[in-house]
Amino acid sequence: MTFKKVTNLCLVVTLATFMLFVSQAQANRAGRGSRIHELFKLDLSSDQKGAIKDILDRYQPKRQALRENIKKARQQYRLVFDAETFNEADVRAAFNTMTPIREEMMVMRARMAYEMKAILTDEQLEQLKTRRAERAKKHQQRRKFGKKMLNTWLQMPAEK
Repeated sequence: MTFKKVTNLCLVVTLATFMLFVSQAQANRAGRGSRIHELFKLDLSSDQKGAIKDILDRYQPKRQALRENIKKARQQYRLVFDAETFNEADVRAAFNTMTPIREEMMVMRARMAYEMKAILTDEQLEQLKTRRAERAKKHQQRRKFGKKMLNTWLQMPAEK
């Protein structure tokens, strides 16, 4: 193996490790898909916090049931995806089992967000909007970086 190949391989492994670390750190933040952590950075009054707690408590049983259902559906999907042979009908069936659960989760999250936004002041809503725009920009930058890393790896000559 030439020095250039070793250097390139080390670079790709380092970048891949870094991207894995970043993605895992983000997935562990306040739950995957959850944006509740955004409220932590707002200066909420005790009344606002109490109202948000009431909303969360009211939806908790449904949230828990949906999480359990999607977990089971994902496990089934993984079994089909990792099967020894490809069966398109099984993949579609497993995916179609997940779809209505995910749809219900999204509708519930949107409903909760709408109820929570009604509790916030105009200034807090503006802060939330600004933070979301910043987060979207960072997400776009990470995606570009990941694509560049993939392209670099794909352009590396294969070992013989």
